[in-house]
Amino acid sequence: MLTARVVEWFLLREPAARARARTADERAEASRRRALAKQKRDAAEVLWEAGSAAEALRLAGEARAIATSTSDPPAATPTLDAEVTERDGERFGDWLAACDEALDRGAREDPTLDEVGRLRVGRFVGAAFAIAVLVLVALALRTPPTLRATASASWDSRYDAAKAVDGSERTDWLLPDKVPGWIEVQLIPPRKIARVRLLNARNVGYDDRATREFHLEARLRGALVKSFDGSFSGHRAEPDWRSFELDAKIDAIRVDVRSWDRNGGGFGEITVE
Repeated sequence: MLTARVVEWFLLREPAARARARTADERAEASRRRALAKQKRDAAEVLWEAGSAAEALRLAGEARAIATSTSDPPAATPTLDAEVTERDGERFGDWLAACDEALDRGAREDPTLDEVGRLRVGRFVGAAFAIAVLVLVALALRTPPTLRATASASWDSRYDAAKAVDGSERTDWLLPDKVPGWIEVQLIPPRKIARVRLLNARNVGYDDRATREFHLEARLRGALVKSFDGSFSGHRAEPDWRSFELDAKIDAIRVDVRSWDRNGGGFGEITVE
């Protein structure tokens, strides 16, 4: 079962049980053997880098033999550094690799209790790091909720469609003088919303424009979800809000301005909740 395998991978209960089944002397001997193999392996690498090739080769052979628990007689190695050949250099690399592999395999398959503890911590830390990375990637790739507006026309660039979704009640989308028109708001990404709210236009500083009659449509992938006919009482110093209940998933809202007050129609804000 997958769940049991995942739990075992994290908790390492079987290796821990094997480690506890050993006597104290057996555990101590296994730990000492691995420590000795690692000590000789590291010393061999240091000596090789320092130019003491013959001694390094001898220690590498001993480290491999201890780590792999081989009973074969130790391989003959040169006594003097000057006798070390290119082939000996290849053997040196092979023996270190064999030692590393045996130590890693032993730590995975037959660890001591201390090694089980370190493996558990490492796996939990690694899993937590991986989850954190995935969450950060998901957050980075997630499209933040956005409202993007377009319109049939605007009085001028100061009153374009974006002003109806900018979060400010003092900026308006305004149509050209005395003509009908429409504004469409895209919801990115599509989402379920409870209601749409419309704030009438005012044209702060001039107070000469407002919508009267309008028609609202909510759509998803081009299909009509709900539609409403609505109206405002006309221009007011403090513009009215109109709210329409949806309780539906949508990706677009279109509002057609059919009539207006004074010089033309428009909206101060279009919001979704």
